[in-house]
Amino acid sequence: MHAQESPAAAAGTSGSRNLVADLQAELSQRWPARFCHVDDSALVLDTVPSSEDRQKRLIHLTIESADRLAIMTSFSIHPTKDHEPGHVSGTTFAMMEALARRQHDPDFTFVLLYNDNKLQRNAAIAAVVGQNVTANMSLRNESRVPGTITWPSVVRAYNAMQADDGLKIGTLRARVYFVAAKARGAAGSHHNKFCINDRGVAATLGASIANKTKDGWMDGGCIALSARLAGSQRDYFLDELMGEHAVRCARLVCQDGLAVMAPVEQPAAALGTLRDIAVRSPFDPGTGEAGQHPMHAALARAGIAFTGNRQKVLWLQNPSNGYRNMFSEGGRIEGKPIGFALAKIFASTGPGDTLDIAGKKLGTEAFGLIGEALARGCNVNILVDRSSRGLVDFAARRLYGDKAKPPAGHLTVKHYAPGESLAHELQINLRSETVLHAKNYLLTRSDGSCIVMTGSYNLDGQSHYRSNENLMVFETSDPTLRRALFDDIYQGSDGEASHYPPKR
Repeated sequence: MHAQESPAAAAGTSGSRNLVADLQAELSQRWPARFCHVDDSALVLDTVPSSEDRQKRLIHLTIESADRLAIMTSFSIHPTKDHEPGHVSGTTFAMMEALARRQHDPDFTFVLLYNDNKLQRNAAIAAVVGQNVTANMSLRNESRVPGTITWPSVVRAYNAMQADDGLKIGTLRARVYFVAAKARGAAGSHHNKFCINDRGVAATLGASIANKTKDGWMDGGCIALSARLAGSQRDYFLDELMGEHAVRCARLVCQDGLAVMAPVEQPAAALGTLRDIAVRSPFDPGTGEAGQHPMHAALARAGIAFTGNRQKVLWLQNPSNGYRNMFSEGGRIEGKPIGFALAKIFASTGPGDTLDIAGKKLGTEAFGLIGEALARGCNVNILVDRSSRGLVDFAARRLYGDKAKPPAGHLTVKHYAPGESLAHELQINLRSETVLHAKNYLLTRSDGSCIVMTGSYNLDGQSHYRSNENLMVFETSDPTLRRALFDDIYQGSDGEASHYPPKR
């Protein structure tokens, strides 16, 4: 294991610059502390939850390494949509199997919060603002509404798939809660996706847990081991995501071996007691290492290598504002913590620096930031989903259309098209739909240090203005995460790159 603090984290970037520390100071002056969680020495693992295979490993780790508490949040969910009719999706199976291993523990609590799809009833608004509304979930035992899924039906489908009788859910003594939450405003959404537990697992991810099977998709995120980050995120979950929003909640229980739902009348109060659970260090107190601790065994079982680096991590949160800035308005993203941080980091670019961006789509604000970075002489590499390639190339041609004063930096654009090597490494199903769904932004300085930004936050109006979001920000001199979050995906995609200005 390599778990030393990176030189960049200790000394700052490019000599005297210490942008992450400066960001922390400025954010603390502008917003309450709950919107910026900080750990000066979090262990950031080398493994990232990029493919569905890696996301399933994270799910197992989060639930199975917990002592008493694990919390996961998602956006759109569709737990019974798989390639095979009647099957649950890949991440849903992983979640249910991990819960089956904990079902006999009455002291264990699991919570899954997901976006209540109010825009299912407002399809026109959903289409205009770009929300992906996939399925309605009910917290009842049965639903007469066509197309609506219940959690007991999910458990039945999982049990039918599970070949190991010992891993079927039927004697549930653990407390398992499902929470459907409405974000603020007609177009607001819960898009703040993470996995935490009381042994310091603190992970951000771009993928939605318990959504349809997405074994051809590529995502992003980061896994940290930090009691400080996990505890702060637990409190944010209770105070902001639960306490400041309309939520519906039910507990999954078993009666005579069958899964049923028990309504929870006052969810915020009922789950408020989770604040009393101590979030403890994932490491042995004496050595600071996982050693023979159960966390080490849980990492091994999940297939996640115990390798990484100590970093100063900022975990930033955006609250939802559904009615404010209903549509994208350029130049306004600085009004929330994540937008402020992104604008500050992008504005720090200069000659010799490189911005790497992997995202499904880019909004007008993103192109404004990219254009300014290019004008300062920063080089930019963009990897987008195939569906957005034409729009990105069009915007690039416009940026370089001014022959009198073209950008000083060079821009390359490529789309996600996984080749055999990348597919083998990350267990990507090339026969399935291949989509780039990442939210990874990396700034590499001329001295080799890199500011990593990854999480649930897209560079579009929905994330800038209307959704609950999160983004991890840290600085490292180790290239491992840059390779995992961008280089390997970019180089492993077979799509042809466009160069601006065009190569002669």
